[in-house]
Amino acid sequence: MGTAYLAGDYGLLTPAPGGSEDLAQAVATLGACDAAALALPDQIIRIVVADDHRILREALVKVLEAHADLKVVGQAWDGAMAVELAVSLRPHVVLMDVNMPRLNGIDATRQIMTRVTGVRVLGLSSHNELSAAGAMRSAGAEAFLPKGCSIALLLATIRGQSPSPEVSAGGSANSDGN
Repeated sequence: MGTAYLAGDYGLLTPAPGGSEDLAQAVATLGACDAAALALPDQIIRIVVADDHRILREALVKVLEAHADLKVVGQAWDGAMAVELAVSLRPHVVLMDVNMPRLNGIDATRQIMTRVTGVRVLGLSSHNELSAAGAMRSAGAEAFLPKGCSIALLLATIRGQSPSPEVSAGGSANSDGN
């Protein structure tokens, strides 16, 4: 039995510990009225959020969903689940934590980049280490952001409008954006 998922409101798929639905069943249970959530217009950026810290993952989802042009279509709490969701849901962007169980974000990014065409992976870490940034970029991530960066920088990077490649590559942006 694979990972179980719940088909939630607005087309959001979240893992269900101990549940019986697999990903295909969860997508099917979204129903015809929610099918549009998986095929939104090009101006909507579809996102998978992958982080093993539930409170951070859920907070990111709330922040992202507050923007009309951003749509979180799935959440993963480990790298293997991130790969599975990216392959199944074909998001535009995967926000990928570096340190996660089962499969770390670096290896998950490498797998996603070989299996999903056109996806942009953005690395996130609570450690602002150049080695992590370099490893994520080598794996195929477009950018790397410290978790202490500003929300404005995160949103700009998701939208492909990051003001400075040095910052998105692991520079010293703190929560004030400096």
